[in-house]
Amino acid sequence: NRGVILTGLNNAVSGSDNVNLGGCNNNVSGSASTIGSGISNTNTGNFNFIGAGCGNLTSGNCSNIGSGSNNCITANNSSINSGQNNKVSGHKSSVVAGTCNTACADNNFIGAGTCNQTQAVGGAILTGLNNSVRGEHSSISSGENNEVRGKFSSVASGQNNTVLGDSSSVVAGCCNSVSGNFSTIISGRENSASGLDSSAVGGKNNTISGENAALLAGNNNNLSGKNSVVLT
Repeated sequence: NRGVILTGLNNAVSGSDNVNLGGCNNNVSGSASTIGSGISNTNTGNFNFIGAGCGNLTSGNCSNIGSGSNNCITANNSSINSGQNNKVSGHKSSVVAGTCNTACADNNFIGAGTCNQTQAVGGAILTGLNNSVRGEHSSISSGENNEVRGKFSSVASGQNNTVLGDSSSVVAGCCNSVSGNFSTIISGRENSASGLDSSAVGGKNNTISGENAALLAGNNNNLSGKNSVVLT
């Protein structure tokens, strides 16, 4: 077994072909893995890399942490570039930056932000606060407290928006809900689109439950008929 410690204090290397370049209290095991520097970093998988930081852990294989503190990867072929208290447990997933973000499923991506979570295959969150993606191949671009559960669905921005339908979206606004498939809310507040292929563009407290129904503006409207339309 070949291991290298270049410099530092209280560093440990075990396993084969592992390298510890410096730092303090770093531990490299597994095989063909490296810690560049930092404090109390642990690398227990194979072909892993930790560049720097403090209290970071990689236990999967072929994964890397660039820097930051208390970041953790337990999956294969995954990465955390920087940040604090981020976790990746899905294979082929990544967190670029931020704090307390979690990528739980395979092929997930979190760009930045705080306390965002992806829990389904192919889920992505670009940034924001307390956003959650639970639908496969769905995404949230930004905003706060948004949730997507439908497949192939999205929230672009806003606060407290929910998308439950498949291939559906909320573009902006607050407290909007889309539960119909192939449906969209562009903006507004407290609007609900539950009908198939239904849509709302602005307004407040509108309910669209009819198939192919559309609302362009207004408040407190209820569209339950098929192909019904409210223009203002």
